[in-house]
Amino acid sequence: MRRAGQIGGMMAALLAFGAGAAEAEILLGFERFTSNVPPQQGDMAQVMTESVLADVLAAMEQATCPMRMVETLRLADLEAERALQASPLVDPASRVGGTPHQPNVMVRGRVIDSGTSTVWRIEAVRSDTGAVLATHQGGTANDTIFDATEKIAAALVADLCPKPPSPAYHVSCGGGDPVEQDVCDIAQPFVLEGALFGVGFSGGMAGTTRFVRTPALAGLNWSGEGSYTVTLPEGPGKPGSLTITAGGTTTAGGLSRTTSGQDICALTPIPACP
Repeated sequence: MRRAGQIGGMMAALLAFGAGAAEAEILLGFERFTSNVPPQQGDMAQVMTESVLADVLAAMEQATCPMRMVETLRLADLEAERALQASPLVDPASRVGGTPHQPNVMVRGRVIDSGTSTVWRIEAVRSDTGAVLATHQGGTANDTIFDATEKIAAALVADLCPKPPSPAYHVSCGGGDPVEQDVCDIAQPFVLEGALFGVGFSGGMAGTTRFVRTPALAGLNWSGEGSYTVTLPEGPGKPGSLTITAGGTTTAGGLSRTTSGQDICALTPIPACP
């Protein structure tokens, strides 16, 4: 199989010696998948176990949360390596020490092989409670199984990592020029469009404002600028407020009037924009 050499070369990476894992880190182990076919008659479960494991290792490079693989399939090889490290054959100065980590998430699966096609159900579960954290099920022809395992691995890694909060909010402002508008990302520059005025925001948790649109009325002109602050008491992805402090000047002919004030808009989290 095309993965045999690749899997064999991974043993060093899977020997999880070293410092303790961070509390929030996912330490991922694998159980050998089970099958409806005895191993001596062809072991698609073994093929899928090895292939999903290899593809998960590759997908972990793009993971959005701390994640490591822990060796659980080749414990005999691991114990042999530990014994070798502790033997006189290894120079103490270069000896690898430490205690192997224990996985906190296990990947297990059931494979049904018809001879020409395979269906599967693969789960990632908590090691302590067995609670299911991620599931992937499907089927494919046996000659396309490696393409399928890449998709399985990518889905498992994506599902195991918490999704970052959406930066999108619905903004609700009252006052003389009400606004009800969705903003896809408050970290980026955006414009709130009222019936009379369009106000541009520099983006981020605090910044500056300016008029980008004013009423088209003959003989009247508006100018102004200000500042704003976003407050999210419970953190990103939770409700908050947008406080705007601004001043402006209205000019009509040779007369002008300067005013200032403060508006507070409600921020309600919404799903990320498409």
